[in-house]
Amino acid sequence: MTIKKITSLLILSVLPLGVLTAQEDKDYLPKAGDLAIGIDMQPVYSFFGNLANGDVGNGLGQFGGEDPFGITGISIMGKYMLDKTTALRVNVGINKDVTKTYSYSRDDAPILSQSNPLSEAKVQDLNKFNRAGYSLAAGIEFRQGKNRIQGYFGGDVVFGIEKERYQFSYGNALTDANQIPTRTAYNNVPGGFPSAPKIANVGYWTRTYATESYACTVLAGVAGRLGVEYFIVPQLSFGGEVSLLIAERFEKGSYTKSEGYNPTTAQVETHTELMRPASSQFHIGTENLGGKLFMMFYF
Repeated sequence: MTIKKITSLLILSVLPLGVLTAQEDKDYLPKAGDLAIGIDMQPVYSFFGNLANGDVGNGLGQFGGEDPFGITGISIMGKYMLDKTTALRVNVGINKDVTKTYSYSRDDAPILSQSNPLSEAKVQDLNKFNRAGYSLAAGIEFRQGKNRIQGYFGGDVVFGIEKERYQFSYGNALTDANQIPTRTAYNNVPGGFPSAPKIANVGYWTRTYATESYACTVLAGVAGRLGVEYFIVPQLSFGGEVSLLIAERFEKGSYTKSEGYNPTTAQVETHTELMRPASSQFHIGTENLGGKLFMMFYF
């Protein structure tokens, strides 16, 4: 066999490998129409790191990506590939908590009616706490790279809102016959709710009872992003990013509501008191909206 034939055979045997390698690298990357879901890897690192130092706060309940504003705690990261170099991206966070705390008060009815002055019957008072937080970061990204390493940049519009409300209800009604009913003292709002300090007594009422406290925070702005992804296996990447956030935080005026009996008018009255005026805060800085370090799954 001549040298020329041997060389030709070597070239023919190597060519398929080159084609396969190129095809392999190409198949690693997402294409137009692919959807992606990402999870934040920070809790995993925290878990193994805290195993070494004995810290039980390992954070494994925090998968999904960071909430853009500290409003929802966890958010869902997603992408949609318009083509192989352009993607729409979204980060959505939702958090809703409703906590009901009941307590007993003496039932005033049998005592006031004298039907049973020694009655030990009880009624329930209710402290209902409702917290809702919603966050959204949506925008576009552009990527460029070689083979499995893909760098990207882009921008998002960001928005978040958080509401907190306490509502108090009582088993014993406030009436002309019972102007000072036996009730749980909710005037000091449990949990240290910052927008609702102790509700002051209204001087012309027999006694003041808290019925509601409310506060709301809104954040809006834009963010630029810079990051990199490395595709470990086809359609699965590991990456990290940092963002430059420019945003304004607005705190709407908070208020409390209360009720009491006015002996002058012989009526049950309600009162709304503004506790704190509206305020705002401007912020610019490097942030991590979504995952600092993340894994992205493409489908």
